[in-house]
Amino acid sequence: MANIPAAYPAFLAKQFGPSEAEQLIAGYATEGKTSLRLHPNKLPGVLPLSPVLHSQGGYFLPKRPLFILDPIWHAGGYYVQEAASMIIGSLVRHLAHPSWEAALDLCAAPGGKTTDIASQLPASCLLVANEVIKTRHGRLLENVQKWGLGNVATTSVDASIMAQRLDSFFDLIVVDAPCSGEGLFRKDANAAAEWSEDHVVFCADRQRRIVADIWPALKAGGLLIYSTCTLNKLENEENIAWMQQTLGAEILPIPAEIASLTHAKDANGLGLRFAPGAEGGEGFFVSILRKKGVQWDGKAWQSGKKSRIVLPHRKVLAEVERWIEPKANLTFFEHNEVAHLLPEPLRNILNRLVDSCPILYAGTAMGTLQPNSKEGMLPDAALATSIHLAKGRMPYQTWPMDSETALNYLHKDTLPGGTIPDGGFLATYAGLGLGWGKMIAARRVNNHYPAPRRILMDVPQGDRWSLLASEEIV
Repeated sequence: MANIPAAYPAFLAKQFGPSEAEQLIAGYATEGKTSLRLHPNKLPGVLPLSPVLHSQGGYFLPKRPLFILDPIWHAGGYYVQEAASMIIGSLVRHLAHPSWEAALDLCAAPGGKTTDIASQLPASCLLVANEVIKTRHGRLLENVQKWGLGNVATTSVDASIMAQRLDSFFDLIVVDAPCSGEGLFRKDANAAAEWSEDHVVFCADRQRRIVADIWPALKAGGLLIYSTCTLNKLENEENIAWMQQTLGAEILPIPAEIASLTHAKDANGLGLRFAPGAEGGEGFFVSILRKKGVQWDGKAWQSGKKSRIVLPHRKVLAEVERWIEPKANLTFFEHNEVAHLLPEPLRNILNRLVDSCPILYAGTAMGTLQPNSKEGMLPDAALATSIHLAKGRMPYQTWPMDSETALNYLHKDTLPGGTIPDGGFLATYAGLGLGWGKMIAARRVNNHYPAPRRILMDVPQGDRWSLLASEEIV
């Protein structure tokens, strides 16, 4: 049994009645399952595993391995994500419209929902991943870069400031609100230790403030997906009713074709509640709201300013284009001598965003420009895991590694010289990019894998794990 706070069962009974409260408490006694979500571009196949029915590419593992010993994980081939929370990506996929231009993941770190949302949006839509706690931005950025789609910009702005600067900007806003964490008691001892009825009230107040602060940034006709990893009605149903009454939000039903794939219960027409253990995962709540009014046409944002994100120099453009597929519909921009790529349909909306809001990162950092060198550019770690990298066309060679060599590379150990010809290389595993390096005079390898990302633990010999090679998944 999870470490349930002593006052919690009585609190649930007041919220839901004794019978339903007993069912919820019983869910904490079940064993949680580890789940992951495959990258649709990098691992598009089907695994011999039990699927998460409400998620495309979601699977349960029979037991939790040490993911840090899987090079596929480092390459962004999948994201380890709690099963119930995968409902967010499924809803975005179902609700997304081809006319969408901008979406916001307001509370984005560490990036699980961000990567899922980014995979579901139309090609015309830029995703802004915001994390107001700047110390958490590094983890978010790492996961965005490893996912490698290039359709994300990251920010660290308070919701109220963002709404002031980006009035009626977003077609979709996802608010996975900070909460009391009742759904996580099985896996998070701190959530149980910090729980109290006063803390629930504090969280509910904070959630209303967050939604009210960001509401002006949503276009008329736009959608807001609200979620928590808690169970009580104060933070869920009562907050949704408050948004309806105070903000004028229209509550939309959860699409039946998605809800029918779950064991979640309808929350009085205000959303879905996942009980702990119901999906093999943790407790979760989700609701969909719509901002009433005539859909905004975007004309107010046509500022007429010259584009701020396009690389104008043909010589530089020729250098960076050597690293991508020739027919890729991409545009480029330069920031602090680093070339970035961006899907072309997102250029205008990113220009509007840059005009109004401080951006920490956008698109895909390709590398530091070095026009006088043979390669023309020192490639960035983000390019190694980008889906837009042309491995057969780039100036660097490819070094396909076995699992032992790949983990040694990720650990930044000494690698064998003479394995490949001299020159720059892309380290790969199972066809997926890991990072960069350089072979020097067939004797020494310069490992360019970012030091903050390196494996810190000692890598055990003969005790490794790979999603694609392990017998554990069969």
